[in-house]
Amino acid sequence: MSYQIIIGQQKHIAQLRDIEKAAASLFSDEDVPPANKEKTTPLRTLEKAQQQGRLWVVLDHSEVVGFAYVTEREGQIHLNEINMHPDHGQKGLGTRLMKTIMQWAKEREYQSITLTTFIHLP
Repeated sequence: MSYQIIIGQQKHIAQLRDIEKAAASLFSDEDVPPANKEKTTPLRTLEKAQQQGRLWVVLDHSEVVGFAYVTEREGQIHLNEINMHPDHGQKGLGTRLMKTIMQWAKEREYQSITLTTFIHLP
C-alpha cells in the first residue's frame, strides 16, 4: 500500500462521511451512543475547510482512507476532526497526518494547535 497525504479536493468530500462512520464504529456503545455514531460533519463545513485549504486527506492510491480538518479560533488553529478508516488504522497514518498539520501551522506561524475530545475516554 502506498499512502499519500494531500490537501483535500472537492472530489474527496463525498467519501468522508463513510470514513467518519467507520471510525466511529470502533467506539463501544457505552462510550459513544449508537445515534451519535451516525452523525457526520455537515458537508458544508467540510466544503468550507476544503476551500480554505484546511482539509487534508490520506490517500491509498486514489481512495480516501482518512482525513482531518482545522479551523482558526482566536488566532490559533483548532483540530476539529481527525478520522482514519479502521482498515487502514495502526499504520502511523494518524501520526503522519498530525505532523503534516503541525508543519502547515508552523509555516503559518501559529503558536499552538488545540483540540477537544471525550473526557471519559483514555
